[in-house]
Order: sequence, then C-alpha cells, then structure tokens
Amino acid sequence: MKKLVKLKCRRLDYFILRAFFFFFLVLAPSAQLTANIYTWTDSNGVKHYSNVPPPPGVGTAIDVQREIAYDRDADEERWELDQKDWEAIRQDLSQAEEQRIQENYGDETDEDSKSLNEKIEQEKFRLELEISRLESLPANSFERGLDGKRASIAFFEARLQELKSNPQRYFNMR
Repeated sequence: MKKLVKLKCRRLDYFILRAFFFFFLVLAPSAQLTANIYTWTDSNGVKHYSNVPPPPGVGTAIDVQREIAYDRDADEERWELDQKDWEAIRQDLSQAEEQRIQENYGDETDEDSKSLNEKIEQEKFRLELEISRLESLPANSFERGLDGKRASIAFFEARLQELKSNPQRYFNMR
C-alpha cells in the first residue's frame, strides 16, 4: 500500500512539475509577445512612453497601442529607401554647389586667375564659412530635418577634405 501511495505521489509530482514547465516555457513568453505600449502626459507636461501601465492617479488620457513586432524585410526596405534619399540629397547638394561655382567662377580664365595658394585659401574660407552657417541653422530648416542637415554638413566637409588633400584635383573637378 505504501508503494502505491508513493507511486501516486511521484506521478502527481511529475504532473505538477510538467505543468509548471509547460506554463513557464510556453504560456509565460506569450504574455511578453502581446505587450502594450502606454503613452501618457504627466502633470508637468512631460510625455512618457512605457510598456508598463502608468502609476495610479495620472489624471490625463492614456493611449494604449499594440506593440509592433520587428519585421526584418520591412526594415531592410526602409533602409534601402533611406539610402536612395541620401543619394538624392547628395546629388541635389552637388548640383547646387556646381551652380554656385559657375555663378562665382564661371567667367574666370586661367590667365587672370589668382595663384593656386590664394585660390585654395579663399575656397577653404568659403567652405568653412558654409559649414559653420549650416551648423548654426536649426534642423527643421532643412527639407529632410536632421538627416538633411547632417548630409549638407557632410557634403561640405568632404569638399573641404578634398581641397586640403588634393587641391589640383579639387579645382579640376569643378
């Protein structure tokens, strides 16, 4: 009789143990997959984002949104579109720079041009001035916001680096 009771207890223990593992291995992670994102504004006007519900007594409207799972294909597609946008920004900046150069130096010939060192210093000053002007502008003054600002500054910094490293090539490129 004692053996039978022990055997039933073991089976019950195994069943409880299996149910425990089943719950924590299968059901508990599924609760994580259905997490919500809560947004609310506190009394100081600060907007909060969290996956934890706000503290009680928040007093303003709470917006609950379903969490969107990561989609690798969509992320890669967005990345490719961003690369195309960056290339369009680079081309626009390059065309604008070429147009400015034509306006400023279009009628200059080799005979009446300044010495190369004077041209280098003048161009270096102009590029540094343009970089500092762009850095002082707010991001919302660019067509594509902060990305547009960074691209514009990067373009002129690359031009300045080219001028410093190979002035002959720089002036022949224009």
